[in-house]
Amino acid sequence: MAFRRLRPRPIAGDTTLPPGYSIKPVEREWMALHRPSNVFDNALGEPDELDRVEKTTRGFAALDSAGEPAAVAGWWHDEHGRDEIGVDVRRDARGLGLAKVVVIAASRAIVEAGGAPFYSCGATNIRSHRNALACGFLPVFLIGHVWSPGAAPRSVASAIPNQESPTRRTPSQGPVR
Repeated sequence: MAFRRLRPRPIAGDTTLPPGYSIKPVEREWMALHRPSNVFDNALGEPDELDRVEKTTRGFAALDSAGEPAAVAGWWHDEHGRDEIGVDVRRDARGLGLAKVVVIAASRAIVEAGGAPFYSCGATNIRSHRNALACGFLPVFLIGHVWSPGAAPRSVASAIPNQESPTRRTPSQGPVR
């Protein structure tokens, strides 16, 4: 599902942090320090995503009382004129509203710089859908993926019940529909 802020709608929303948390803007150096943990890979990019890592240069982090990142929103300019926001929240900090705070901060910074904030998530990621809506984004389109038999990545093929290999279907599975 893809979400987009429609201009000139103001970026509203409660950005109050829970007690003991603070928010700070982060830049490339901070991101490079925290990327290897893979805790914030939607926000910072995975270490082997070189193109994405190169494009993700700014963000916001919600820090806990020990100064450790609990939530991060990073953004990158894509080839379609959008500034896509990625967000992650450390497991033990979920449910505190931190994703909303960092996404709203990122959205405001993007708009102030003259950009167009964009938020996307998997169709079944209901938690992320709720965050997008709470941050004032509106659904604009659904992204779907279809693979022909044998062409699905192994991670997808292994999730198909009764499938012995990505290229072999059993008679009980019937034809591909």
